[in-house]
Amino acid sequence: MRAQFKILLVEDSDALRGALTQLLGVYNDVDEAADLATARAALREGSYDVVILDKGLPDGDGMKLISEIKDLSPNAVVIVLTSDSDFSSVKRCIALGADDYVVKS
Repeated sequence: MRAQFKILLVEDSDALRGALTQLLGVYNDVDEAADLATARAALREGSYDVVILDKGLPDGDGMKLISEIKDLSPNAVVIVLTSDSDFSSVKRCIALGADDYVVKS
């Protein structure tokens, strides 16, 4: 069976990343990254349909990666998944090219 989407999951929490990979990986091809450096390397090596991006990463702010994602995979859907519910962050992410912003509880 062919994977429906090629997904890059950028999340520093091992537990959440593992759970989401297991869930999304049933029908999709999921690559994982725990930090910006690993995410950047994955984006240079391949093309993605969807990037699920945590905003708070150990080596920087995930918002900095949004424009790079759009440059390297212009058709990719970018979903910011973060605990930051500040509306100004939502506006900035959308302005940078994110397609959606989901607040994790």
